Amino acid sequence: MRKAWVAATLTAILFSTGCGAEESAGRSEAAKESPCAAEFTWDVSDKWKLAVLDEPVDIKSGGTLRTRAAPYDPHRATVSATGSDTGKARGRSRGTSPSDSEILKSLSSDIRKPLAHVGEKTSDVARKAEVEFPGSAARPVYYQGLRVVEATYRFHCSGSTTGAGSGRVVTWDKSSATTGLVDCLKKPRENPRTHLARLAAKKGCPAGSAAAPSS
Repeated sequence: MRKAWVAATLTAILFSTGCGAEESAGRSEAAKESPCAAEFTWDVSDKWKLAVLDEPVDIKSGGTLRTRAAPYDPHRATVSATGSDTGKARGRSRGTSPSDSEILKSLSSDIRKPLAHVGEKTSDVARKAEVEFPGSAARPVYYQGLRVVEATYRFHCSGSTTGAGSGRVVTWDKSSATTGLVDCLKKPRENPRTHLARLAAKKGCPAGSAAAPSS
């Protein structure tokens, strides 16, 4: 017999997002790329984080959940210089320091994941949905999450004795976007057994509910 929580049918209502600005920004950034043939070393960590978290909603048997897709703890993708042997850490003399797009390209190649560009927001992944509950009543929490990547780097320009520096990147794996539901009326073993689901239950379900962790 199938568990009631499995029966929920998720129908995503996708909204197209304009990519013209991103493409234009990419072209503009590419045009500013420096002749510095930068070589990077990376120290990378990643962690699942919620990007969308709705409040729990009481749904009767046979009812439909219409999600709000409320942004949660929003972040922007950033690249920031923390030091430069040229003394131009953020001014970035283009002859001796790589551009943001070059830095992200190197990181993407290093971890073999598509990464969010500078200025993109975690809330950009928000997608509304309708979920039918043909079985028993439920108190679902709708969530979406991403694997956020935080990295520090050092670089030097090949053949240069002055082109060197360091910095920090905050971005996320764009292929990691995950959508799900936890039912606050269900015990943890009856909900999806993922880190994101447990995090959504902890942050979204009321204290003392069946799905909320005991500690």
